Amino acid sequence: MIEIEASYKMRRIVIALLIVVLNCQFAPANSSAQKEIEVHAMAKTLAGECYDDKELDKHRVCEVIVNRVSNDKFANTILEVLETSGAFNGYWKQSRPVSENDYAVAEQTLEDWYDGGCKPLSEWLFFSKGPNRENVFRSEF
Repeated sequence: MIEIEASYKMRRIVIALLIVVLNCQFAPANSSAQKEIEVHAMAKTLAGECYDDKELDKHRVCEVIVNRVSNDKFANTILEVLETSGAFNGYWKQSRPVSENDYAVAEQTLEDWYDGGCKPLSEWLFFSKGPNRENVFRSEF
């Protein structure tokens, strides 16, 4: 009888530990801190990929970033997408200081994306340098 009771208690402890481990693995440890990291990384990327006075361009670059996270063919997180070799040179090297507008655009894009269930915000998955100090956006490489 004592062995059965001990075995039952041990199973409950193991189950409780599994629940704790699974919750830590699949739930963000600190979602507000994670969002701050994402906003900063995206704003930094904008300072390397867009001119400061081209706000629509900034929005579209941010859309490319979150759309890639939403797409199975790319990495699974904002940071993984940005840190993919050769994908976003502006993440690694900025051509101007990060502006308040960069932060605002990045924050708004992430808010829209999270509010929309992390679904793509547009069709854009790629961009390249274009005329008039703006990028050219497309859905296919």
